Amino acid sequence: MQFIGINETVTVSPEKGGLVSVNHIPWSNSTEWGYQVGTLSDHPSREKLRDMGVDGFEVINGDTFDWQTYLFVQQNNMLMHIRRNYDRTKGDENKFFIDATGTRPRVYPKKNPAYYNLLPMTLLADYWTSFYSESKGMYSFQSTFCHQRKFVMHWKVIFGLVSGV
Repeated sequence: MQFIGINETVTVSPEKGGLVSVNHIPWSNSTEWGYQVGTLSDHPSREKLRDMGVDGFEVINGDTFDWQTYLFVQQNNMLMHIRRNYDRTKGDENKFFIDATGTRPRVYPKKNPAYYNLLPMTLLADYWTSFYSESKGMYSFQSTFCHQRKFVMHWKVIFGLVSGV
């Protein structure tokens, strides 16, 4: 959806024999911390997606159960998919997914003395970054962010450091 556009996805996929399913509706509509705008503020509603020709929606992902989408899918007799679809590939009926090669050996990197030489400078840089906050919001996978960049100087902290309070 993000790469070719939702309109083209909904149009082209059925022509090629595919089904269109929309994932992560709660994520798309949730607000990022510090912002009062949805992660994808221009994301179409469930009704608009249905009218565009979407076949179904994701209802469960991880520990999120999307109740509103579940009710919408039930009322509109649409397809729904859940994470359980993936878990079934690990069942007894699908033994070809088992990796018979066993556990691969782990590789542990050697200690790098440059890390310890640069550690004081890194800690000092972390200290200086406590004087400001920068928030870019959620990444949009289009080489940009979903929200405006916010930069806030913590003047009271700087004043307290300078005045010795």
